[in-house]
Amino acid sequence: MSKRLSWSSFIAASLLVLGTAFQNCAKDLPSEVTNPSVAAPTPAAPASIGGFKPKVRIGSAKQTADISSIGTNWKDIPGAAISFTLEQKMMVDIRANGSAGTTAGATYGSTHCGIRFVIDGTPYGHLTWGDNIVGVSQCSAAASCHTPWIATREIALEPGPHTVRVQMTGWPGADSACHISGQDYAAARLVVEAF
Repeated sequence: MSKRLSWSSFIAASLLVLGTAFQNCAKDLPSEVTNPSVAAPTPAAPASIGGFKPKVRIGSAKQTADISSIGTNWKDIPGAAISFTLEQKMMVDIRANGSAGTTAGATYGSTHCGIRFVIDGTPYGHLTWGDNIVGVSQCSAAASCHTPWIATREIALEPGPHTVRVQMTGWPGADSACHISGQDYAAARLVVEAF
């Protein structure tokens, strides 16, 4: 005949076994685990994880106002900029994304938008289109279609202060404007990481 164990007896026995197991394991644990009043040391970033160097997030920024550009007229996207200082030479991963639309002109209802990074005052990418080109069109007389865009760049930067900005331009010769709204659904977002 099997003996049935009550629920309370089961819990008491389990706690006894777990307590004994913890005491046996605790002797190998650092003092900050077994004694919470001892401060844990600040962990250093690992040199590599599985042979890969981890990325460190430097910062992020979001567009703060609407912006439009007609023709080849590079403009800073308001708010889409990050300034930072590196203590050593590092590779920097720069990413930006958003959604572009257009405001129709008298001749053209659609346009192309160029997106580029300006790093420490130097523009990068194609002379006309930068790091990304996106085509946008007018969906109706009153509304623009929105087209998502993504731009990326990796670059080695020396120690010292740096600034990354995102710029946009319109299509050369077109009278329709490239437009990026500052609203959450379209605003440019910039992320900078180092590794």
